[in-house]
Amino acid sequence: MVVRVRLLSGEVVWEGERPATLAALRAAVALAWGAPAAELAFCHSGPSACARISNDEAAWGACMSAPLELLAVRDPVLGLQEEFLSMMEKYPKWTFPDDRFKWPKRLRPALEHRGCMLAAVKQNGWVLRHASAELRADRDVVLAAVGQRGWALEFASAELRADRDFVLAAVGQQGSALRFASPELRADRDVVLAAVGQNGRALEFASAELRADREVVLAAVKQNGWVLRHASAELRADRELVLAAVGQQGAVLEFASPELRADRDVVLAAVGQNGRALEFASAALRADRELVLAAASRPAAASRPAAASRPAAASGPAAASGPAAASGPAAASGPSWGGGAEAATELEG
Repeated sequence: MVVRVRLLSGEVVWEGERPATLAALRAAVALAWGAPAAELAFCHSGPSACARISNDEAAWGACMSAPLELLAVRDPVLGLQEEFLSMMEKYPKWTFPDDRFKWPKRLRPALEHRGCMLAAVKQNGWVLRHASAELRADRDVVLAAVGQRGWALEFASAELRADRDFVLAAVGQQGSALRFASPELRADRDVVLAAVGQNGRALEFASAELRADREVVLAAVKQNGWVLRHASAELRADRELVLAAVGQQGAVLEFASPELRADRDVVLAAVGQNGRALEFASAALRADRELVLAAASRPAAASRPAAASRPAAASGPAAASGPAAASGPAAASGPSWGGGAEAATELEG
């Protein structure tokens, strides 16, 4: 396949066999044109699926039309990309500058540049919060962002938060990203099943109808017993479902119906997982010697998880070592009800 590269003036600056990579093409054109390779960008000169290939190797790989004619332009912002991405590496995955004006002034143009932003969100999806409205509505940029960090869906345009494919990609990465989907998709059974399959806590953000759907709730409690509290009253009285929930988190017995809190087998399963669950049993079962002994033999686990919160922002990019402490889901100390990796994982999803 022959590739022809011309300038805005119409002059053909390079022509030859299609290079295997965009980087190779950039190097060849830079040599022929005498321009810095880091500042070269390309676009298709006619209507094509690869009309915007800029700095995207994947898009270049998809361009197989013959002959291929490209327009080469000097784009100084691309020259900032390496420094821009290097600065991002200083931050833990959950933290990021909370204000675009805390970025060094020389790097701010990269926040509005499609090629730079596409590269950035592949590294840290959370940077989508600083993208322009146009880029937050750009399908390629947003899909890359939610694929890296599902909660980046919060910053997508309203149109994309109502796009089923985008929301499925987001909840597949982080189930609780369901909270940012449109109301219609939070009522979409397949979307919600995908979300609770990744993180049961996503049930909290499902429609009332789906929180009363037995299959959806059962999938959620098997992944995270705590979400029984978000199920409908009818399902909190479902013996099989409550047994699945207390087997995963015994203390969730608190949210079972009064009848099941008086069911000896259910309470025995709950205290077998967490001795503290006995406090939620009926008065008669709290006086049952066998149950009291079973509860005493099991250490008390976390009583209840903290509510999921969106990641906290860092104070800015100036600190060499990144922010001193993040207060979001991955905070090192963990929530007050528990601690360690398990607690952090619980919130992060």
